[in-house]
Amino acid sequence: MIRKTHLLAHPSRPSRTARILSFPLTRIVVAALVVALPVILTMDLTHAALPGPMRTAWPSLLASVLCVTAYRAYVRRAEKRVVSELEAAHAWRDGGAGLVVGALLLMVTIGALAAVGRYVVSGRNGWVAVIAPVAGLVLAVVFEEVLFRAVLFRMVEHVLGSWIALPISAVLFAMAHLSNAGVTSLAVGATAMAGVLFAGAFMATRRLWLPMGIHFAWNWLLDAVFSVPVSGHPSAGLLRSTLAGPDWLTGGAYGVEASVVAFAVISAAALSFVGYAQRRGRIVPPFWRRHPAEVPGEPRTRAKAG
Repeated sequence: MIRKTHLLAHPSRPSRTARILSFPLTRIVVAALVVALPVILTMDLTHAALPGPMRTAWPSLLASVLCVTAYRAYVRRAEKRVVSELEAAHAWRDGGAGLVVGALLLMVTIGALAAVGRYVVSGRNGWVAVIAPVAGLVLAVVFEEVLFRAVLFRMVEHVLGSWIALPISAVLFAMAHLSNAGVTSLAVGATAMAGVLFAGAFMATRRLWLPMGIHFAWNWLLDAVFSVPVSGHPSAGLLRSTLAGPDWLTGGAYGVEASVVAFAVISAAALSFVGYAQRRGRIVPPFWRRHPAEVPGEPRTRAKAG
């Protein structure tokens, strides 16, 4: 009688290259490069190849589209899932809500400074000043939200959980602004809290439209309407204005984002969004305390029948 021997098939161990590419830090670096390179190349190439009048607005808008497209392609190919954080069905509702929230936060900040005589309007510029910076602001918002929230915050959160990802992404967001003009310790703190605010808004919906709306409304009103420096970048918007007083109150060359008033307003909003996300059960626990299906925005694996 001849016995049949059954060989047990053991899954082959992944190669060293595969293990390196699957390591969380490697994935973050690769994803960051994927979204950053189209922006850098588009802006550098158009700046080198075209004179100023021929590269007004459209390179920034093109770079924004390419940044989002590259991120979508990365998620679909590397993570093999639907890009729910950029779901178009919620873009208008979430984005509109974000614009309202961002405008309210900025109006409270400027209003408080105006009430104590620190923000003074002396005249008005042409209405073109309201439109001129839009394309550049769109690029800044899209790039920063995709990079810092969709890549850095989300991918760190997937491994270490929300409570660890929040400070890590906030600190990295603040560090990215360290070279800006007029930066102070208060500016760093306020910018870090802005990072918590935007991450909290992302957690609240698990989509990017809400933080994008808040971010854009804040920057656009500062730059195009109230003529206040945006994170150290000079502005010449609709209103001719001056900020008078100590830097801790007005923000100095960095703008009102380095003001104690802005720090208080942004911090209150950040805590509100994080608290809302917690109440809605949208806090992600670290990997050692959860089942994979608990991670919002990630695909759930289905057991194979039979």
